[in-house]
Amino acid sequence: MKPLILLWLAIFTLAWVTIGYTQDFLISPIWVINAFAAFFLIRLRKQLSHDLLILLYAFSAIFTASLLSDQVKTVEQRFLLCGISALQIWLFIKLHLALSRIKGLRFKHTIILTLPIILSAFAGSLLFAAIFQVGRNYLEFIDYFLEQAATGLSVICLLYGAKQWSSIPLIDYFYLAAALLIQYVISHDQIFYACMVLPLLMCYFAVKYKVKAFCWLIGLMTLICGCYAAMPLAGEYWSDAQIHMLSRISAYRLALGIYLILFLFICELYMRNQRLYLRLQRVTFNDELTGLKNRHSLKEQVFAKNAVKQGCVILLDVDDFKSVNDQYGHHVGDLVLIHLAQILKKSCPPESFISRWGGEEFLIVTADCTADTGRALCKSILDRCAATPFHHGDLSLNLSFSMGMTAFKQLDISNYSSMLQHVDQCLYLAKALGKNQYQFKEYPYPN
Repeated sequence: MKPLILLWLAIFTLAWVTIGYTQDFLISPIWVINAFAAFFLIRLRKQLSHDLLILLYAFSAIFTASLLSDQVKTVEQRFLLCGISALQIWLFIKLHLALSRIKGLRFKHTIILTLPIILSAFAGSLLFAAIFQVGRNYLEFIDYFLEQAATGLSVICLLYGAKQWSSIPLIDYFYLAAALLIQYVISHDQIFYACMVLPLLMCYFAVKYKVKAFCWLIGLMTLICGCYAAMPLAGEYWSDAQIHMLSRISAYRLALGIYLILFLFICELYMRNQRLYLRLQRVTFNDELTGLKNRHSLKEQVFAKNAVKQGCVILLDVDDFKSVNDQYGHHVGDLVLIHLAQILKKSCPPESFISRWGGEEFLIVTADCTADTGRALCKSILDRCAATPFHHGDLSLNLSFSMGMTAFKQLDISNYSSMLQHVDQCLYLAKALGKNQYQFKEYPYPN
């Protein structure tokens, strides 16, 4: 009950301030009420779920504020205008919930943030035009719609990303403030700023941030611009002297709305492509079964860093793994590999490169370590294997590795293949000498 009371008071206060400021206007446009109320009523759906109650709840707060703050229009006009606003809130909520339930909806964030406010604003504009029979070149209808849609989009985005405000670096707030100031200073027109700075900044934000943080920034930017654009018309709304200005404000609001939708779409598209790229990276360079790197990723890492300075290479092979597969099946064999991969992760230093080299073979590359450190690591892996048998149901298996190890002064693409051949020979020697051990040999650097 307490959240509902607090929200009612917030809607009332916001409506009282807004209507009081715009009471000379024919519409008394409620710039932020519809989006604000709809956003938080969606959050409180469990406490206020009945459609009629939502309508009465929103209407009561806005109409009470209208009675106290608007002394110009008749009670009937105020009743009808507040009723239109309440209907827009209800329609927004219904559309938002309906879209949220659609599974597999592409660009879902963009659609559920923009489509409900646009459709509800359009419905409200039609009702307004029909009830008050407006028709001066349709500018009243167009402006009502664009004001509700553009401002509503800004408010919804702002509220959606509000929790991200502290995660934005101060430098980006500086860029935002500088862009608004530049557009104001370089323009000779009070309303139409030069429309190049904002799109460039929006594009920068769209590819830098995730959807919620981007919504906070773009909502803040477009709300400031939309409010500033309307200031020159205060007190002279739709007058003959300002009718030319109204069409220009409508065009500016239309541009802001298009910018917001377009760059929200770009942000989500960029995030989607990033997810696909990371998924491709995981498939290309990670082993799906164990979660370790695969053999392709080592060469990629060597190429990326040009060389790995002083370290050890260890090639490991699971002893008698074929008999595990033959006796217990490949499913148990897969579980054994996962178990051993966890042992390697726990045994190796955090910066080590650990990969499933193929089948039952693993490869470890540790940088900035000596031959003695490599030997200690091999012993640690063998000890941990002995202390951690594999368990699956009633089955218990003692597992071990045979390992070949060598130390290097530098690992690069020139000695990559020969280094692997050398540790492979050490591995086969460990197998020949009885398994469950490691064999170390110095890498024969050419003179």
